Amino acid sequence: MLAVLGILLGLLSCSLPAGIFPKDAPLAGGAGGSGEGLASPTTDPPPVSTAHAVTSTATESPFPTAASTAAPTFTPLPSPTVTPLPPTATRVYLPPTTTSLGSGGNCAFTTNVGFEDEALALVNNERAANGLAPLAGSGSMSANARSWSQYLGCNNLFQHSSYFWGENIAGGQGSPSGVVSDWMASDGHRANILNAGYTQAGVGYVHVSGSAYGHYWTLGFNP
Repeated sequence: MLAVLGILLGLLSCSLPAGIFPKDAPLAGGAGGSGEGLASPTTDPPPVSTAHAVTSTATESPFPTAASTAAPTFTPLPSPTVTPLPPTATRVYLPPTTTSLGSGGNCAFTTNVGFEDEALALVNNERAANGLAPLAGSGSMSANARSWSQYLGCNNLFQHSSYFWGENIAGGQGSPSGVVSDWMASDGHRANILNAGYTQAGVGYVHVSGSAYGHYWTLGFNP
């Protein structure tokens, strides 16, 4: 039912049938699924999901190192002053695969800003239906989210960044309505979308031909 989603909960940090994996750092408020590796299939795989959350005080091992292309360069964001509430989810790792589609940070990919804008509009519709203010789109956050989606697709990885206070990631959904529907059907991802403590968001979408999931989504949240 769900594609690959992702959520991260964390203080100043930072899959479901197409794939969902949330990273949640709730200021007011992850989900289950498969935790298998993401070897590249010869045909598009069905969507899969897991949830992901982490506290700021947890001591964690880094993700396994994959034979990857160079990490993207991100635009630094200002550090907000907030008082986060205790997390409500348990962090779950998906072990990354070790297949790289490019070298020197390059691989074939396409972007779609229209998809990104539509996904944010659909997220704000869900917030409005629940009595919440809309999230303001941030160009710098979208650029970071897009770079992260590209990095995941070009390296056949599925894991969270540490560039947002909250983050949903997904893989395999070929439309904005598909990815938002999958996120809203997962408790952890839904909690991020309906978190009243978030006021800004950035959506990044990339399609990487020949990758494990093809379509990669990153939705970042900040106070």
